[in-house]
Amino acid sequence: MPDEFTETEVIGLGKNIGSSIKGVFIGILLFIAGVIILWVNEGRVNVGKVSEKLSVPLNAEKIDMSYNGKFVSATGTFKSEGEIGDPEYINPGPYAVLHRKVEMYAWVEHKSTKTKKKIGGKTERVTTYRYTREWTSSPPSSSSFRHPEGHENPQLTVKPASFYAHSAKIGAYTIDLKSVRLPSPQTISVTEDMLIDGAEGYVEGGYIFNGEGTLNKPVVGDIRISYSAIPNTFSPATIFGKVEGSSIVPYLYKGKKKIYRLFRGTRDEAVATMKTEYKIISWLLRLVGFFLIWTGLSALFGPIFALLDILPFLGNITRTVVNIITFIVALILSIIIILVSMIAHNLIALLVTIVVVIGIFILFFHRKKKKAIKASA
Repeated sequence: MPDEFTETEVIGLGKNIGSSIKGVFIGILLFIAGVIILWVNEGRVNVGKVSEKLSVPLNAEKIDMSYNGKFVSATGTFKSEGEIGDPEYINPGPYAVLHRKVEMYAWVEHKSTKTKKKIGGKTERVTTYRYTREWTSSPPSSSSFRHPEGHENPQLTVKPASFYAHSAKIGAYTIDLKSVRLPSPQTISVTEDMLIDGAEGYVEGGYIFNGEGTLNKPVVGDIRISYSAIPNTFSPATIFGKVEGSSIVPYLYKGKKKIYRLFRGTRDEAVATMKTEYKIISWLLRLVGFFLIWTGLSALFGPIFALLDILPFLGNITRTVVNIITFIVALILSIIIILVSMIAHNLIALLVTIVVVIGIFILFFHRKKKKAIKASA
């Protein structure tokens, strides 16, 4: 069977206009979604700043009951009890947390579409379906393919899994490995001596391989298993949370935002990491919000584009001009929404803004009244 298929569809003017009218409603929803994202984003809790300002530094090597109930950043040596492994595949090792990743060599569908405007308002749509064999942790069902014949995927029989040590501590304080947000795990290269007796598959290239082919020349349905882990001891380690007796548990900032994170490194390094994460996510959400607003505004002109596409060059010129205009409008709107949201989510800034606006309002009417008095005199 071929692994690439091309389908051509010609869409008439009426259908294009109908689709563009539907696009107007979608555009309105995208615009609203963009506004909401920009507004909510500026109200997100900056966990780095909160943790730096409110958490009390704590030497975790011995329990101090005077910290009970307080939001702390505890620094010390991280240790977990015993060793853990994967009971189906690998022997216990020096890990606090062990993640099993499963990939199957499977068919994957790639779809690409190109459109070409025709005189009279018609559109020629050329869709190409390309099928490639790839390692994937989420093998698609062949029933979802446009052309499933000859591209059948078997079901993935081995599932991913995570394994946790029974207990773990930072210094003298107990923490909950399944509840705390952990640092990024380290990749493990599997070796022969790690494999348990009776495990399905064999070790090749740092993976556990199971199938009819080889790691370098796999066939569809072959499986490879890899692992990542957090070691059962490292120092320094820092955790942010609330002290509860001899344990450190999640802290709820203003009763809503959960702060419970474990880091490799010192308190200062952990705070710097959280601040950087906040900045990156903030700018990503700002870009997403702006893009949704811009796309939504452009979609409002869809019916006009569809009509002008009767002469493709005229539709293309109009589309370019409108996209430039809506880009500028979306940018200005996004900046305004961000600034207003910043003020609204900051009580001091909100009060200052209200006072300034009231002051300007009073000054304006005072001058107007003085001019009226002079004019009447």
